[in-house]
Amino acid sequence: MKKIFLITILSLKLFSLGSVAQNKDNFSNIPADHKSLVNKVIAELDLSLDSDFPKVRKKIYTHIGYAMKSDWYAMWRSNITPSKAKFKNSSTRFIDLTIINKTFALNVTFIYFKNVHQIYVSSIENHSTTYQNALNRYDEFKAKPDQKIKYNTNNSALLKKDGYMEKIVFLVKEPSGFVQYINSDIFDTK
Repeated sequence: MKKIFLITILSLKLFSLGSVAQNKDNFSNIPADHKSLVNKVIAELDLSLDSDFPKVRKKIYTHIGYAMKSDWYAMWRSNITPSKAKFKNSSTRFIDLTIINKTFALNVTFIYFKNVHQIYVSSIENHSTTYQNALNRYDEFKAKPDQKIKYNTNNSALLKKDGYMEKIVFLVKEPSGFVQYINSDIFDTK
């Protein structure tokens, strides 16, 4: 009887400590399905317990949370997905995540370099739109002083934000248009 009581007390104590840790990074305030996907990314990257989990969760959620709006769906591939992969047990881990919602598709790749405790993130956000909307977005971004035109033809253009790893691709062919936002980031896990 004393063992059951002791186990119950320890379980409650651990639960309350976990709740405090979650509240510290506001991770408990996000929807359960969002939390589940962030935890899936963390698990696939095989982040060790010495990582700064509140910071890592927040950074991962920053890169994917905005895409998880109404009627979203996610799918992924990682080190352990391909059965023939020789890199399955590599210390460098990756997860290639696709989130689809009613407005756009987001492809995000997280690569965890365990030896240096850093995660590289590459994201590509794809928007199918009308010809006129794509032209309007192009004019809007072209007018910004920090955007430089790297490539421009009658139906396509590439803009790059000066000093950043951000690019925007525009494709137009009446009546359709396509806008693609490309971004990269690097952050520490410790």
